[in-house]
Amino acid sequence: MGRSYHVKCLQCGNNFDVNSGGGFFFHLLHCDFCGKDKSIGFDEIGEPHLRYIKCLPGPYCVASSSLDQHIKDNYPGEPMSEGESHAAVEQIAAACDCESRRVGPGSAGEASLADKLATGEANIVGSQEKLIDFLSLMDNFEFWFNIVTP
Repeated sequence: MGRSYHVKCLQCGNNFDVNSGGGFFFHLLHCDFCGKDKSIGFDEIGEPHLRYIKCLPGPYCVASSSLDQHIKDNYPGEPMSEGESHAAVEQIAAACDCESRRVGPGSAGEASLADKLATGEANIVGSQEKLIDFLSLMDNFEFWFNIVTP
């Protein structure tokens, strides 16, 4: 599940909407300089995505489970780890208009809202307690969970 935050940069004073998380068939990338986001489809990623699917213990998501199983059963390439996949996606993604490089989810360039608040790179306009209370109401499901149990 994706999330969206409205934040203010303490260095430049600009306000940003920060989105995290991707979709069933794409990654949501963020420029590590200006914060602009861009989606990149798995079909555009190509072989690195197929190799990453091959290393997963289950499907990437329920919506693509039959396609993912087909990839695991029939794709002849070697599996690729999550870290290798993220590095490959960074190489495939085009540079941002601001000429910075893009980073994918989970790569070295990504930081959580808590990390940015702790370092002073972001602040919350309004009540921090109310935002924390609100965020605590959101569920964080494990990626692999039993749909049917005995």
